[in-house]
Amino acid sequence: MSAIRLVAVCGPRGAGKETILTALRNELGLHRIVPHTTRAPRQTEQNGREYHFVPDAVFDELIAKERFVWFGSIGPTQRSGTVIEEFTRARSGCVIDVKPDGARVMRDRLKLIGGAVILLCIMAELFERRERIRLREPGISYTEVERLIAEDPVSQDVSDYHDFHEVIWNSGNDPVRACRRAVELTSRFILQEA
Repeated sequence: MSAIRLVAVCGPRGAGKETILTALRNELGLHRIVPHTTRAPRQTEQNGREYHFVPDAVFDELIAKERFVWFGSIGPTQRSGTVIEEFTRARSGCVIDVKPDGARVMRDRLKLIGGAVILLCIMAELFERRERIRLREPGISYTEVERLIAEDPVSQDVSDYHDFHEVIWNSGNDPVRACRRAVELTSRFILQEA
């Protein structure tokens, strides 16, 4: 296996991480790391594309077999984690949407085996995040949107990302600037580490 080059995209709910992930995959051909999760899929999600949707018992089995590079809780009822086999599918680099603590653990663990990780924080204003959550989950109530924002385990404080390579603001209705910046940073990272 060649050295792993991972782009970890982090940020609070509704910041537009999926938009950035799509740009990185389309522009640079990065392999998307597909984590395992214990939550049910959303209407637009497909098993094996966004996540491997598994019951708690299967997740516990993966923990017992020490298959995860990282795993953790996402809110009160959901767990997510990434198995090492996901990284072997990447050719020119890979990208993942992960919590900041998971990104930091992956950075440290992959470094031990000769890999490299760039940490990108994606941020957006609170009103924009609310609207994005509402749009991606049709029929969701404003009360439920507020609950999701309040229970988000990912920090909304930019100072909590001081050890990240960059905080990218994905504001406004046109995410082109944020996508361009993520692609630019990632291109340099991939070339530098190649």
